[in-house]
Amino acid sequence: MTVTQGAGPEEIEVESGAPAPKVDQITVDFGREDEPSNRAPSKASKALGPPETVDSSAIYKLYRGATGRVKGEPHRVWVEFPALQLCWARYDQPAPAQNRASLLDLGACSYQVTGAGDADGETVHVEILSLVTEFGSRAVAPQGAATDSASEDGASGAILAERDPLPPLPPEPPEMRLSKTPVLVVDGSVGSAIREFAESLQQLLASRDSEGKSGLEFIQARLFQYLWRHQGTSCTEHELYQAQAVLAFNLDPKSGVAYVKDKLKKVSDSDVGEWLADMSQVKGGLDPTLLGNYFSRMDTIGVFKAFVNCLDFSEADLVAALRKLFDTFKPGGEGQVISRIIELFAESYFDQWSRNKDMLPKTFYANSDDIMTTAFSLIMLNTGLHVATKKVKKNASHDITMSPEEFVKNTRRVVTEAAVPDEALQAFYDLVKEEHLVCSNHVMQITDHSKQQQNTRQITTNHDLEHA
Repeated sequence: MTVTQGAGPEEIEVESGAPAPKVDQITVDFGREDEPSNRAPSKASKALGPPETVDSSAIYKLYRGATGRVKGEPHRVWVEFPALQLCWARYDQPAPAQNRASLLDLGACSYQVTGAGDADGETVHVEILSLVTEFGSRAVAPQGAATDSASEDGASGAILAERDPLPPLPPEPPEMRLSKTPVLVVDGSVGSAIREFAESLQQLLASRDSEGKSGLEFIQARLFQYLWRHQGTSCTEHELYQAQAVLAFNLDPKSGVAYVKDKLKKVSDSDVGEWLADMSQVKGGLDPTLLGNYFSRMDTIGVFKAFVNCLDFSEADLVAALRKLFDTFKPGGEGQVISRIIELFAESYFDQWSRNKDMLPKTFYANSDDIMTTAFSLIMLNTGLHVATKKVKKNASHDITMSPEEFVKNTRRVVTEAAVPDEALQAFYDLVKEEHLVCSNHVMQITDHSKQQQNTRQITTNHDLEHA
């Protein structure tokens, strides 16, 4: 080992074991003497620094996330920078392990706008691909193998035996390519934030590829500085108030609405309802359970009426409309609360259906009462197919699943065939059987009190079913 002492312009070499004079700086080279000492620093040793090709607004959009549909189900997708992971989950749930992907393993993000020409009918289709490692397939010759030119006589065999085995060929370096199957596919409306999210993710992945992972590590270590910078430089005063209002609502709905009225000047019930619909459907961020608890209060009837009128049911059959309703919020409270919600929903749906009566399956609703009673019948069907059967399955001696004929017969007690034909009821039955309606913790059921009150609806909660 050679010790080089830096003592000004001259250098002194001291053999190993000899006493070294006192100097200001000692540099020890543990490398081989034939290796150059002036190597370029490796990419991994690059000091952390801010990525030059990523805007703070893009980081904020990825952190905030966006809403869309994954495999037909409403989901929120976001980037969890502390873990450097892309995450997706249903609105009110954390992301499970299988719904997480490392930002270092993502390969590409692409999107395209599909659908009708008008903005209302267009959707954004986003696909995110991962990187996979592909190793080379170069064959390695086995050591000591005989060749075709080998002679069968003993002398040649002795010569071959004395030769050293052929060294194996060096393996081909692994190559990275894009996976054929997307790790995540998200669909959302053009007016939602999913398009901006996709563009921001494209920007982040391009920065990672050009500047290395040190940029991601810098964002990871200084995330909140980025968020504060974005809030202070990129948002208008109105946008800041709006973000604060969402945060306040998710902490306490009553205080959040008060903040909306004070700072955003949404004074009337209609203004508040429209703002809640915009936040829950388009921009995302409102907690569906807290929103449902807020609508459970008697003093929010006017707000909910404006809210449900903002939901677009124009192209949805009754089952699809109920799914959309309960995707935006999860109603809570007593049975009367849910009854009131379905009643106001029926009024809004009837108004939109009246302008597009050609949708399938064909129905001929005379008024909103036909829709309300059919909706209750569908919720009762959902209970019979997906809830009650699970509760009594262990003790049941026979199949208690409601059949299509039983569903039609029960519905006929409250809805005429002129309003909802049997073919429509059969189609509704198939849709609910295929996928259950996720309403809330409350499950509604229709029963008849007497011959004189065949249209009376009784609402029973899960707690009542468990103790029946």
